Amino acid sequence: MANPYTTTITFAEETLGTGDTWQLVLTLSTALEGSNASIDAADQGLVITDHGKTTWDFDMNDLSLMPGEMKMSIADTSDYLHGFLFATTSIANATTKQFTVQIKLNGSIEFSGKALEDDVRYHMGTKLLTFSAASSIDELKNTALYDGDDVATNPLSYADLTNKRKLVDIIDDIMKKIYPATIGTYYHDWTFRDEDLNDCNFEDIYAVLNTFYDNSADHLIDLTEVIKEIIHVMASRLIIVNENSYIIEGLGYYDAANTQIPTILDHVKEYRWAKLQYARFEPTETQGAFYPLNYGTPTNLESSKFEKRFILAAGYWGMELVENIASNIYNYSGGDYKRICWAIRGGVPGNLYTIAGAAYIVYRGDVKNMINHKFHCSGVDYVLNKTVLYDSGYYQINKMVKDWENETTDIEAIYCAAA
Repeated sequence: MANPYTTTITFAEETLGTGDTWQLVLTLSTALEGSNASIDAADQGLVITDHGKTTWDFDMNDLSLMPGEMKMSIADTSDYLHGFLFATTSIANATTKQFTVQIKLNGSIEFSGKALEDDVRYHMGTKLLTFSAASSIDELKNTALYDGDDVATNPLSYADLTNKRKLVDIIDDIMKKIYPATIGTYYHDWTFRDEDLNDCNFEDIYAVLNTFYDNSADHLIDLTEVIKEIIHVMASRLIIVNENSYIIEGLGYYDAANTQIPTILDHVKEYRWAKLQYARFEPTETQGAFYPLNYGTPTNLESSKFEKRFILAAGYWGMELVENIASNIYNYSGGDYKRICWAIRGGVPGNLYTIAGAAYIVYRGDVKNMINHKFHCSGVDYVLNKTVLYDSGYYQINKMVKDWENETTDIEAIYCAAA
């Protein structure tokens, strides 16, 4: 017996016209004493009437995270799901409406998330259940870093917030709060250099934990803001693929050795984002009075400007002067932590402000790089973290919509480089 107990409903594996296999698994949790159960969907008269679509989307306007979302419909012919979700019974009252939704493609997890409580609907006349689901990032938003008295909560229970920890491990600690078995993969092509001129990579960089978790002057609000602070200063994005996998990828990153060639049915070019007229990057309070960096002409038009304050690295001039080091990140070298002084992107060195700024300006301030390419493709076996190779060019995906009913995929991507 267990409390809560779970009911796992497995639908039969289907073979798509493309030859790929597709399967749905739902898991409901009921806060009562009971036995965990595994149920065959067909035995309860459950039939998928609309397989719906699964979407991953990245908004370059606010450099948001990229969680997966989906929507679908199920005929509940015997009122089985209605009994858990909408009946006036103790079981329905105790069953969370944020049930787990998992889609498998070719036997591997393609999507996993929680049903959105305000979008679960049951149509009494047709006995049709419709719902949307999304990656479980809301739990991170609901985890506050400070209590009502502005005291740090240390939500991940670190032993000592004055310790240094790798940035990738800080992100991984957060992601494992919602997906304990998740594994991160990193695609970031910058090189970093410390004050002793030692080179290191993104995965080698450390930060003091209290920079994020006990910083009264510049404190962040919740765990999603910790992730955003890291990926923003690195001009990156985090993609939640499923419960077992997430990706951190540099903006404009491509890998010529890891490509996919889509079967394109239609290609449309558009401008999804307004041209960036003005960008400003400045330090937060604890970094001191350092000069901010300004690009372009100031404007009050929100869609044409990007302003960001960084905790991890302040703006500073005279990169060759060690005394001007103002970064709050480190390389562990020679038995000691050395401050990161420079970032090198595409062979061009600079401080973190100039390099991050250049990355944003390239893709938001240059019209030719702002073109959003929309590829309508045959098939569904496309991967988020693979570079699209098309017409002798490399493209980075910023949106993917898999239409399971029509067995097509819509890919939106930005051009990165000639192949």
